[in-house]
Amino acid sequence: MNIPTFDINTLLPLGIHMNVGESPIWNARRQKWVWLDQAGRIYEFDSNMQLLSQRNLPEKLGSLILTESDCIVVSGERSLYRFDITKPDIEQIATMDHPHQPMKFADGRCDRQGRYMVSTMNPVISDKLAWGQWWNFSHQQGFKRADTFNYIIPNGSAFSPDGKSFYCTETESSHRKVYRCGYDIDDGVITSRELIFDFTGLQLGRPDGAAVDTDGCYWICGLDDGTITRLTPDGKIDQVLSVPMKKPTMCAFGGKQGNTMLVTSLSRGIEDLVEDPYGGRIMMIEMPYQGIEEPRLKGY
Repeated sequence: MNIPTFDINTLLPLGIHMNVGESPIWNARRQKWVWLDQAGRIYEFDSNMQLLSQRNLPEKLGSLILTESDCIVVSGERSLYRFDITKPDIEQIATMDHPHQPMKFADGRCDRQGRYMVSTMNPVISDKLAWGQWWNFSHQQGFKRADTFNYIIPNGSAFSPDGKSFYCTETESSHRKVYRCGYDIDDGVITSRELIFDFTGLQLGRPDGAAVDTDGCYWICGLDDGTITRLTPDGKIDQVLSVPMKKPTMCAFGGKQGNTMLVTSLSRGIEDLVEDPYGGRIMMIEMPYQGIEEPRLKGY
């Protein structure tokens, strides 16, 4: 397979190395990108002016979404917070009593109906405890369990263009699986789960964060092997990209034409940077594919 390779010129010269970059989203209203560092920072980037603003929160973060009122909602360890990045106030809008300890919020995004699908997991990954679950959060109902399955690292959330399929992954190194789930758009619950791709034994990394394009194909970042794989809805490899950083964490489509891909990555310290000097950086590439504008959380 011919694997297109993107060099360091695709990396944005922002002068930051994130701990764990996640949840890039294009805010079409503000014409800006926003993403988070799980260490507790929110970034907003104006790709026209090349300006970067930063917001610090006193808590480790999981994922980020936008709201109908153009605010940001982020998941912390056990709470959801809403704020306007231009204002100092932060509002705690929900708290979950996790059924196990320790637990934290992890990956997540809005469904096409404006509800927040968010996962939880045991942060001590070496324990390999399958405590991870998917939850659905809405203004009307709060949190409710979205499925009956368990994961060690539930990740890779994305919805098909019609919203009736939910994609997710198991990122833990001995599993590396991608699932396509039936999704009840009225009740916001997962009705079935099908394994469509297994990364085990392949040089494609561990499946992490993801996005879906207008063709319904699923783009999944491959931790440790510096790849982004495009899967068809039935789980066939359509394309593999090679990126400068070894640990890309999540990709997203956006920009004025919807065909710009922003990719975050991780770097947990000096040892990571020795082996992966571009770890924790952001890359931006123009693609021959278009993404779907991310839905916003209703009621906030």
